[in-house]
Amino acid sequence: MTFNATPTTHSIGTHLDHIKLPTTRWACIAALLYTCLFSNFTLGQSPPTHPYRTPQAIALTSQLRSIASDAGSTIELPLLDWLSTSNTRDLVPIWLDRRIPSDVTLKLTIPENTSIESLIHSIANELHAEVAIVDRYVAIVPNETAPAMEWAYWSNFLAPNPTLRTPLKDGIAWNDGTDTQTIWNSFLKSSRLPTPSSSPLLETTPDIWRAFQLQQTNPAAIATLLLSGFDQHLLITTSKTPTISPLREAFRNQPNPPNVNFLYSSEIPKIGKTAWQAWRERWPNATVQRIAEPKSRNTTETWDILAPVAAHRELVSSLAPPPQKRTPTTKSPTSRRFSGRYRGETLRILENLSQQLGLELDANNLPEQLARREIDLSFQNLSLEELLEKLSQASELQLNATSKTLSATPKLP
Repeated sequence: MTFNATPTTHSIGTHLDHIKLPTTRWACIAALLYTCLFSNFTLGQSPPTHPYRTPQAIALTSQLRSIASDAGSTIELPLLDWLSTSNTRDLVPIWLDRRIPSDVTLKLTIPENTSIESLIHSIANELHAEVAIVDRYVAIVPNETAPAMEWAYWSNFLAPNPTLRTPLKDGIAWNDGTDTQTIWNSFLKSSRLPTPSSSPLLETTPDIWRAFQLQQTNPAAIATLLLSGFDQHLLITTSKTPTISPLREAFRNQPNPPNVNFLYSSEIPKIGKTAWQAWRERWPNATVQRIAEPKSRNTTETWDILAPVAAHRELVSSLAPPPQKRTPTTKSPTSRRFSGRYRGETLRILENLSQQLGLELDANNLPEQLARREIDLSFQNLSLEELLEKLSQASELQLNATSKTLSATPKLP
């Protein structure tokens, strides 16, 4: 939104450089009107939450700064095996776009002290893909897709319908082989959103999905993740039935495709001058305007920033708390709880598990038919003993863990 008035400006001086302050009365009046219109709230109501300042997004930002479990090692395992353990080990849920081939074996060496975020970007590069951040999920998506996908999430989150911003209590989940239309209908039912216009692509694509669970997030994020794989997005307005439309076409048709607005207040002073100047250097085309000059110390400062979604996310990332210190690897594995999914050959899964536990795998006497047996096992909040019991049932092996070794032997007749 633009104003017809052209206020005079002066620099902030010692506060934050490179920002100009409107000082006319008209600018302040316009700012108040703009705030009400942009934020979709009436006087007396709170302004909207920043899409990347939800508790879930803040937790993800912190966790991505942690040192990856695979740092200082060589990854050589199927992509789906790595995905199945990423949430268990690094507490980062990863969404794999349906257009990214999943039958890929990862082979790369990870330097020491590599962060989780850097590791995920390295893996995306191996897949000729890129990374998008959608609330608490990291999405690995085709190249030249991430900016449009993050824009779609931003637009959904700040849409007039507040339901899109309210975290779903249970989310949605589906089993292997569930078709696209069933998953989409399940989402609409759980989110209680109005039924959108039909989507021939969703209704006619003969597609089945691997098992997954979208939880602890909001409908805006779920809709974005589910639809972006079909290059589509959800559009909700106050006066029309929700529609499903082409994503990249809608993104390109924006007046300034990469840019979105947000009104900041307390966040800017908290960022600090040094971080602010560094951010301005990285995003030189971002437009920043202070639209309401405080008249007293108790008046909240307001800043209107027009920038790419990635720039808005980076701007507030420094406000997230530092990552929690990783539990030392010397801690006994029997005190841990395990959640995730194992899918593939038994021997590869056992190798993966022994690496997680810091144990040596003793499986030398396994017959080939048992070592290569395909299993598919999902588990939630299990002790090591419970996990080994489930793996034992699925693999028909006797599994035992000691302080140094994970052993696997054929079950006796």
